[in-house]
Order: sequence, then structure tokens, then C-alpha cells
Amino acid sequence: MNKLFNNKYKNFIIKSIFLSILMVSILVVIIIYMNFNEEEDNYQKAFEWQNQTKGVVSLTTKISEPLKTKMTHYFIENSDVNSLMFGSSTIMGIKNEFIKDLSTFNAAKNSYPLNKSISDAYYYINKYEKIKYVIIGFDWSIGLIFHPYNIIKDNYAPLGKSEEISLKNKIKDALTYRRFSITIDKIINDIFIANDKSITYKCPTENETIGNDSLFDTDFPLRCHGFRADGSATFQNQKIVNKNRFKDYLEGGLINYKAHLINSKGLFEDKYFEDFKEIDSLLKQRNGKLIVISPPILSGITKLLENSEVGNYLKDLRININNKFKQNNIDFYDFSEAEKFGCEIEEFMDVHHAFPSCYKKILQDLAINH
Repeated sequence: MNKLFNNKYKNFIIKSIFLSILMVSILVVIIIYMNFNEEEDNYQKAFEWQNQTKGVVSLTTKISEPLKTKMTHYFIENSDVNSLMFGSSTIMGIKNEFIKDLSTFNAAKNSYPLNKSISDAYYYINKYEKIKYVIIGFDWSIGLIFHPYNIIKDNYAPLGKSEEISLKNKIKDALTYRRFSITIDKIINDIFIANDKSITYKCPTENETIGNDSLFDTDFPLRCHGFRADGSATFQNQKIVNKNRFKDYLEGGLINYKAHLINSKGLFEDKYFEDFKEIDSLLKQRNGKLIVISPPILSGITKLLENSEVGNYLKDLRININNKFKQNNIDFYDFSEAEKFGCEIEEFMDVHHAFPSCYKKILQDLAINH
């Protein structure tokens, strides 16, 4: 009797384990299918929807760069864009409406170094005669101007293809609690909220702006986490800097920012100015010009760094930059002391990312096309 019971118990345990593995496997397949099988024509659908509604298409980090590249091409070809911005996420807070008298698309990408921004500028200027103005971010705070000089003019095109993700990494991602939670939320939303896949919703922090989560996977559902129709970012996954976070930055000694200056000694490749001059010359032939900006830093931090042990490096760097642009007759604006423009610490999400409200203050009296 005991032996029979034991055999039944063992069979039950084995079947339970097998069913559990099967259910987990099915769930992993569902998660992978839902999160890693974006249709190529969804890009076209997304941009057409944005062009019509001026809304925000939500996304996930893995498609951020290729989406921005495809988005840039689409909006140049299907709108009156005559001005482009290149740089890193530090200038993604700039909206088209802040640039007077120009139709500007913000083509900035995450962690994009200066050499890639310049290469992109050459590409789009040569491809589109309608581009008359180019704005390039000159990031000293996060070290993007200190990368090795590597400008590509020929046989170059910005990355427009999603990075291929291995099956192993897809499975690892699918097994995380975060991805599981996101997928379950999407299923619940589809069943109980959104039978219509074209569902839109009002963005929680964007006045009169609507969002759409149906075209791409998003890490933050119903949050309008993505790019506006002018290419600027909503930064919906970030928190504002408060007094406690500001204190943490100071107590942390701003180590990363100082490290860039120590490693570089505040020196960068002069060759960049040959490219700036060439780009400016090409644009002036179209009655436009190049504008270079040093993005805003959290209020008070630039002066704090100048009064620290790396102060001489930073002071020399800023003087050198200003002199070089003046010598080459190129428009340069240094916004790194954000407090001079009335930006508060609450208008940043960290030391080097300013929200649109700060950029609005900075750019409100600036007419860059004069």
C-alpha cells in the first residue's frame, strides 16, 4: 500500500514539475513573441500617426536608436523640416517650438559622441538640400567631446536597423520579473481596456498630448515614454532632482564628471573645428549656418566644478572652446551655467539632463537664424 502511494506521489511530483516547466516555457515563448517581434511596417504606421496627431509613440530602449534614425528620415521627407539637431540625450529636452522661425527636428540619440554627431550632420546635409541649419551639442560634462577623432564622410549612414538580440538574451530577459510584469500588464490592458489596438490615451505630464502604446513594446505602459513628433524626448521614466538628490550629488563628489576632465586634462581634438568650419561653410551656401551649444548643467554645478581640484582644466577648456569658435566665426552658445537662465534644480532629472522647461527659459530670447 505504502509502495503504491509512494509511486503515485512520485508520479504526481514528476507530472507537476513537467507541467510547471511546460507552462514556464509557453509563457517565455509568449513573452518573447510579444516583446521581440516588432513588424517593420510599424515604424511607418508610427510616424504617419505622429505626423497626423503630434502624439507620442511609446518605445523600449532596444529600438530607441534605430527608431530615431527612421523617424529623422520620415519627418525630413514628409514635413517642412529645415533644421536638425544632433547630439546626445542631454539636448533631447529641446522642442521644435523653442527654436524661433525654424522647423527643427531633434535627431539626438542616447550617449551619442561628438564624432558620430558630426558624421550624421555630413550625411543629412549631403542627402537633403532642404537642410539649412544644424545644431550640434558639445558635451564636456559627460566626456562625449573627448572620444577619439573618427569622422566618417564617405560610405556612411546612421544606424537604422534594430540590434539583433540573441535567443539566449531574449530568454534571460523574458524570465525577469520586470518583463513578466510588463507583459501581464499588456495582456490585461488588451483584454479589459484595449480591444481596439489603435487605443490612445492622454499623456500624464504632457498638456493636450496623446500617447500610443500599440505599435511598439514599451517598458513603461500608459506613460508616453518615447519621442514627441519633433524628436524631443518625454523622459517619462525619470524623476526630478529634489534637494535630497542634489545633496547626494554634492556628497558623491561628482566623481564621474571630474574623471572626464582629469583623464582628458580638458583637451580635445582640434580637428573637430575643421569639420565644424566645413559644415558651417556648406550651410552658409544655403543661407543657413551651424550652431553649436554646450548643454545646461544642473544649476550651480559648473561653478562648483570650477572651484574644485579640476577647476583649472574646466576653466581652460571653456576658454579654449569659446576662442576656437570665435576664431572660426561659428555660432557657439554656452548654456552650462543653467542658473544664469533662471533654471531651477527641479528642472533637471540629473546633473546633465535638463527638462524642456529649462530649455524654454534658455532659448526664449534666442534667434539662432539671424
